[in-house]
Amino acid sequence: MRILWVHNGMLSPINAGGRIRTVFTLRELARRHDVHVHSSYRAAAVDRAYEEWLQAEFPGAHPAQLGGPWSWGGVTRAVQLLSRVPSVVREASSPTVALPVAEHLKSGEFDVAVCDFLVSAVNFPQHPDIPVVLFEHNVEWELQRLQSPLAPSLRERIAVSIESRRLRAFEAGAVARFAHTVAVSEEDAAALRALAGHSRVTAIPTGVDLASYRPSVIPASGAPTVTFVGHMGYLPNIDAVTWFCREIWPQILAAVPSAQFFIVGRSPRPSVLALASDSVHVTGEVASVAEYLRTASVVVVPLRAGSGTRLKIYEAMAAGRPVVSTSLGAAGLDVHPGQDIVIADDAAAIASEVTALLKSPDRAAAIGDRAAKTAAEYGWPAVAARFESILESVIREHGEGGTASL
Repeated sequence: MRILWVHNGMLSPINAGGRIRTVFTLRELARRHDVHVHSSYRAAAVDRAYEEWLQAEFPGAHPAQLGGPWSWGGVTRAVQLLSRVPSVVREASSPTVALPVAEHLKSGEFDVAVCDFLVSAVNFPQHPDIPVVLFEHNVEWELQRLQSPLAPSLRERIAVSIESRRLRAFEAGAVARFAHTVAVSEEDAAALRALAGHSRVTAIPTGVDLASYRPSVIPASGAPTVTFVGHMGYLPNIDAVTWFCREIWPQILAAVPSAQFFIVGRSPRPSVLALASDSVHVTGEVASVAEYLRTASVVVVPLRAGSGTRLKIYEAMAAGRPVVSTSLGAAGLDVHPGQDIVIADDAAAIASEVTALLKSPDRAAAIGDRAAKTAAEYGWPAVAARFESILESVIREHGEGGTASL
């Protein structure tokens, strides 16, 4: 296959769920197919290091620097609020991307195109000459809606709510017009089918880098360690660790006074940094998440909002760590509560489950062992093969004059 892959935003460093999903899928597809990557990014100046990395990683890739972050400038607040264009979509929009993408689609050089992330859709023509597959890492409008109550001020809550409504309309249109959509969970796929009013949406499970995350024995010495991993500028993660520190961690400390909690992730906001104490550690960005998982006794995912799937759960499972997650945190993953993961949804239940695992190393090890076996089924080669089959089906259907509905 000859694949045109259009992505908005930098793909490096590979330290976030979307980047991980995209880069590892691309690597696998590029082993067997001719993949041309078009990656646009906002920056005040050309990022030579990034562009060299991209072209070394995916030979023939076309990086496009779009200038500094887009802003409303002198446009009034009233005009901003009345606009129908989501701000994240406006940020991605550029003729620097749209014109070459349109030319590529008309050139006859490619069999299929992938629109990676919803915002990239703004740079595709309304009626592309070849089939386009939309790769949705979240149900974006729903993700925005769920974040609204987490915003720190009334003004921000209103802004997020307005943005979610704009995104809903844009997302419905994008899913409706492209040949097929890939979602990252069955829950997301069902939501996108309902949004667009058709069945051309397929869920592909998230994957894990099995070479980087290998099972290891849970440390038997030292302080019992509880770990959370995630981008700490992301509102659902901020809410999760704040709730955990305020309502759950004191209960765990009362039962296991020597326990330590590590919040591992880049871009911690001041409210997250303020959670630090003698028993709570905020690391900021780290060189290796795998190293922190190796020292963890238990990994927690106390999410109460969000969409998509949590790659960090499979990474923790692949490392052989017992995970205690809310139902939402583990949504869309092939896990088996009570066997390879522990699910709990209220503060008392989460505290009880974490405490029990810290006090029972044998049970923690048994769950971690089963977790590693489950995660081993979701290496990126297997996950990318499913993506590949969708692209092949879309091409076949297009050649027959139909639209792929898997």
